[in-house]
Amino acid sequence: MNHNKIIRQSRDGYVFDENENSWHISKEIKINFSKHILGINKKTLEGFRKTLAIYAEKYSSYHVSHMYQQFQRLVISTRLENINVPIILDWKNKLGKDHEWYLGALKGFLLSWHEYGYYGVDESVALLLESFTLSGNNKGEAVLMRCPYTGAFTENEILALMTELARLWKEDLIPFETYTYIHLLQATARRPIQIRHLKFEDLKKEISQGSWNYFLNIPRAKKRGGLFRGTFKKLAITEDLYLILLNFIEYQYKKLLSLVDEAFISDYKMRLPMFIDWNTLKRNIQNRGFDLSLFR
Repeated sequence: MNHNKIIRQSRDGYVFDENENSWHISKEIKINFSKHILGINKKTLEGFRKTLAIYAEKYSSYHVSHMYQQFQRLVISTRLENINVPIILDWKNKLGKDHEWYLGALKGFLLSWHEYGYYGVDESVALLLESFTLSGNNKGEAVLMRCPYTGAFTENEILALMTELARLWKEDLIPFETYTYIHLLQATARRPIQIRHLKFEDLKKEISQGSWNYFLNIPRAKKRGGLFRGTFKKLAITEDLYLILLNFIEYQYKKLLSLVDEAFISDYKMRLPMFIDWNTLKRNIQNRGFDLSLFR
């Protein structure tokens, strides 16, 4: 292995060395390169490392770990040393219809590997993968992992979407609420009902080993026998998203103060919802005055 350090930073803010065999990429996730992965062709291994490192910088730690596990599954099943057309066809045949979603899940990663131009996935493999119509993966997998190929959009489509979103907002063609809401959908892949139930207090930052980490407490959906906001998922977010949400919270609060005396809500500020139904709120204020229960 090349011992020259190549320092990367994961999307969750964790620093790791691309050439080490253990990557700590989030609070929960550490990727340890197994003997099976380390045993493949050295140039292919280098291409895998570089592609996986880019994924660690751009995507959720769970998705990165999922890609590692699926690639390891491919390596073990086919005794892979180099990636080629016969290897992919052999694995597809071994998986059968019930499990070909493993290849479907890895397809986007392998296509990205080819697009990045690293050694290991040549044009013939990319063309073969693009020709496949594969069975879907487990329900919700693409949404939870937020893969740009197995999910709703390709990587380039997501980039174009976010670029256009920024343009529309800067030119005052969409409100701050829309800008923030779409950012949250894209970054967290949570259900709209979960996003609608976020409150100011759900935005968090914590310091660890001298650096700040940023989180959202996401209300869990579909919990039987409990309140909707009874349990949460602590989700790491980027500093960029944190700053968008922090500014959005202040924007919402100032907007609310144009309708309600601050004396009524100053002690309740952090329990206010991020996304307020302004039309409903205004109607209720007109009909019966302001009531904090409107926000519960």
